[in-house]
Amino acid sequence: MDTVSSGKKTARIAGLFYLLYISASIISEAMGHFVFEEAGETVEYLIGHGTAFRAGILVALFSGVLFLIAAWALNVLLSKINREAALLLFLLNLAGFVIWCISLSHLFSAADLLSGAYSEVFTPEELKAQAMVFINSRKTGAAIAQIPYSLWLLPLGYLIYKSDFIPRIFGVFLFADAVGLLLYLSQELVFPFCNLISYPSFLISFIAEVSLACWLLLIGVKKGDPESALITR
Repeated sequence: MDTVSSGKKTARIAGLFYLLYISASIISEAMGHFVFEEAGETVEYLIGHGTAFRAGILVALFSGVLFLIAAWALNVLLSKINREAALLLFLLNLAGFVIWCISLSHLFSAADLLSGAYSEVFTPEELKAQAMVFINSRKTGAAIAQIPYSLWLLPLGYLIYKSDFIPRIFGVFLFADAVGLLLYLSQELVFPFCNLISYPSFLISFIAEVSLACWLLLIGVKKGDPESALITR
């Protein structure tokens, strides 16, 4: 296989898994209702839709795996530009994945509390209150996961901007995405009841990452061959 075809294949693998990750994330929220809803609303949904809630958690975990595979493919694709930066983007994504998985474990705890197993020990209101604590802990953990998940966009944006086989505009989009996610993190941890920052940052993130994923999947790489790119230090 020639180097151009190899680069296109790697790029399309990255784009495919990136889009699968985005799709799985949307599906997990539709099934679990634990991302955008308040804790009280999630508890009420969990009481009536326990199976769907647990399935949503599993899909969310699976989405993290898809994201990690996409990061690995991007590491392979972009390592010819700068090995250290490419490795860094993968390690940051891996760190985010670990924190993300730990945060999702709180949702299983909330589901267990409301499964009926503890109905003889706690009152319904006590169970709901404890479940809300776990759900809010998950939200905090997910926000903390955005530290590596936002920082990984910086080496990714840098490598894309330095490349001659992916349009530089995607690098600019990713820098903006990183800034938006860091602002969201600040808002979520300091002003958790203010959504003025979170929604715009989600929009920027969606545009930046979906457009990049679509380009990688549909176009792959343009004429500047990643295999012949200059390796910088």
